[in-house]
Amino acid sequence: MLWRPPILMYHSIYRTTQHPVGVPLQNFKEHMDYLARKGWRGVSMREHFASPSSNNICITFDDGYKNNLDLATPILQDLNFSATFFVMSNPKAAFHWHTDSPQPLLSFKDMETLAQQGHEVAAHGFSHSNLTTCSPSELKYEILEAKQVLKNVVGDVIGFAYPYGAFNQSTLKYVSEQFDYACATRYSFFKPETRWSLRRIGINYKDSLMRFKQKTTFPFRLLCDAGIYTTIK
Repeated sequence: MLWRPPILMYHSIYRTTQHPVGVPLQNFKEHMDYLARKGWRGVSMREHFASPSSNNICITFDDGYKNNLDLATPILQDLNFSATFFVMSNPKAAFHWHTDSPQPLLSFKDMETLAQQGHEVAAHGFSHSNLTTCSPSELKYEILEAKQVLKNVVGDVIGFAYPYGAFNQSTLKYVSEQFDYACATRYSFFKPETRWSLRRIGINYKDSLMRFKQKTTFPFRLLCDAGIYTTIK
């Protein structure tokens, strides 16, 4: 199944200090302005499901960085865009792979603010564990606790994003029982896409406006899904 519309995946947004999974603020603004000029309507996953349109493009953020609220949302609001923020339910979880360039995470109050602004706050696991390596009890805890804690903060939580984009049949089963949809990253045609394994387009610090334009095209998505590496990595 080819997902329409495209789903963009961002992480950190920064002003000056490069982050390994970040995008410079100026680049992000150029990306969003380009989408608006092209007639795209930036929406959260929840908003797209509620009001599907061929003009929708889903905007998502993973990991729950505080700069998403401070830097990204003013740009989104100026364009009347909304987004989905996949956050961990344990804001104090250690980002062991980001220790060389740590960034503050959203507090529960920040998450509440995002929801009040009309954005979707969705689950990204309790502590960002690789769910494919969890025991059955750990897997259940990571998923159920992620949902329950967030529900107490922002209300209904219908979406999930797999940490590291990793999922298997066990995780799909648990997640599909608890959430209306789930996002992964890009993966090959050999893994069928369902409502609980939606493909996304990863955007990073290398993505100038030119590269962003190419990444959002249908041919690029096909190449990614087929496992064909291009110059736009």
